[in-house]
Amino acid sequence: MKNKLFYIYLFLLSLCFQSCNSNEPHKNPIDYEKKIITNDYKYNRITFAGSSITWGAGFLSPLSYIGEVEKHLRDNIATTIMPNLLNNNAIEISDPLSYKEKLYKYSGIDTNISGSIYGNKISIAFARERGNKGAANIELYIDGVLHDEFSTINNEFYAENIFKTFTGNGEQLAFDLGYIHTFNHSLTINGTKYNISRWPSNPKNNAMILRKINNDGFVHHFLAFENPPSKEDNIQLIFSVGETIKPVKSTISNILKEINSSIEYQYGDDTKSLITLRTNKGLDFRQTDKRAIKTWKFNRSKNRYFTFKIKELSPNATGDTPEFFLNFITNHMYYFQNAGIGASTAEDLLKANNTLRTTTQINNFKPDLILLESSTNDDWRLINKDGTPTDLGNYWMAYDGIKMNTMFNYIPAEISEYSIKLDSNATYGNIKKGDILIIGKGEDNRALEVRIIESWNPINKIATFNKSLSINDYNGSFGQIKRIDYWAKNIKSFFRELDNNPDIMIATSGVPNIHDRRLEGYREKGQELARTLNAHFIDFYQVTYDWKYGNPLHIIDNTWSEDNTHPNKKGNELFGSAIIKTLSQIIPIK
Repeated sequence: MKNKLFYIYLFLLSLCFQSCNSNEPHKNPIDYEKKIITNDYKYNRITFAGSSITWGAGFLSPLSYIGEVEKHLRDNIATTIMPNLLNNNAIEISDPLSYKEKLYKYSGIDTNISGSIYGNKISIAFARERGNKGAANIELYIDGVLHDEFSTINNEFYAENIFKTFTGNGEQLAFDLGYIHTFNHSLTINGTKYNISRWPSNPKNNAMILRKINNDGFVHHFLAFENPPSKEDNIQLIFSVGETIKPVKSTISNILKEINSSIEYQYGDDTKSLITLRTNKGLDFRQTDKRAIKTWKFNRSKNRYFTFKIKELSPNATGDTPEFFLNFITNHMYYFQNAGIGASTAEDLLKANNTLRTTTQINNFKPDLILLESSTNDDWRLINKDGTPTDLGNYWMAYDGIKMNTMFNYIPAEISEYSIKLDSNATYGNIKKGDILIIGKGEDNRALEVRIIESWNPINKIATFNKSLSINDYNGSFGQIKRIDYWAKNIKSFFRELDNNPDIMIATSGVPNIHDRRLEGYREKGQELARTLNAHFIDFYQVTYDWKYGNPLHIIDNTWSEDNTHPNKKGNELFGSAIIKTLSQIIPIK
């Protein structure tokens, strides 16, 4: 009887839609009509590559500027609906591998989620739980008519109670389990049971499950110890394995079988060593998982009423109650990749490094737009530890002292509108056109100017530049000269390695405190590179400079970063706004 009433309800809805003007979007109690896109969406697959600035919290978008861009594209350019607004009879699950860090669990036969959306596509992002306890068959109705049926079954490998035995040798700290996405571990050593942690530095536990690179270069779970087991120690581990498929693909898992359990440690060990460990590295890129996406296409754009209805338990399910873990519904599915890894440089992303974190994985994702954020870590490699220049081509070219790494190696100078004459008593390298000239008084970033050298006279120590300088503002200033050619070379190499000719964006750092970091020049060189490569330059420096110095501290907190490097919440908003501004100029909207 319940099913019969449901179909009568859908039939009446379909009559209502047939009587409505099809050119007028249907008005829900919540109005989801948004901007109508012309000429379709220019970018569908976007990669953000870079350092810990891009990495965020180690997922796709949480605590990263990527979250600002994702929110803008999903909610302002496309129409995206969170399912709890349509049916709040769901269990909300916090999940950092889902959009807005939320999954909604719907349970039981005939449970449905209904709404309306404008466009020529309907897509959903959902999860497929490992073990298939509540795997369900779902029906999709469009305008009251059954349109499709699909299953949430998870076909990835799954096994319980796998038994592994290892033998200690007095040196080895890590033992390969042979799998990733393992859970429910039980450890005994010489017949005694020991605790296991999923996070490092837990004094109550004797061992941890650590994500680590194996000999073949893949990420596996390892059983890791702070101190090596003794020779002939009999180590026995029982565990289960299986991947829960979520809207974001990663080697990071829930620590228990259930999808609502805590997430494991985001960092791991990127070395193959078994006798030394480090637990502070990002191991892989994170990206939208196509296995968690379903899309239905239609012949034309119009407002459509949809219903997702739990029909039944899947025949291959292991439990008794069908479940549907839904993240969001949208009229256009964007795919994102976070290719940010802490401490990475532009060079680290090149194929020659032969890791899981290079342009090889970016090309496999097939982005049509890619943003590369760099410079912050590249700059650490300006000099050797003893202060002498490296042979990489990134270093100070003029200095007033014994070593080139002096933080404020300012050289007295005479300023004119298009040139600067530096003190002849300083020491100079082989300065050339294209090197970076820094002019200022050493107080803060407001008292600094950067110019790219157009010519250099080694006899008179005169550098010329094409962009004028205010003589009155910078009389009595000092000068410095810096070279970042190796960074520029790596930027060019990175984009040469990309397949499919994606559009490109280049971004450097936000405004640093010059008493902490000397990152001047990367913005100007990045702008030059963008012109050369026909790329878009995203000016993180300018938006953070305007925020830092354009807002009086007594009126508003004008910090964008707690360490002058990693953006805080406001910094991510500022970085995101700079990207969104550029996107708004190249994505047609009406």
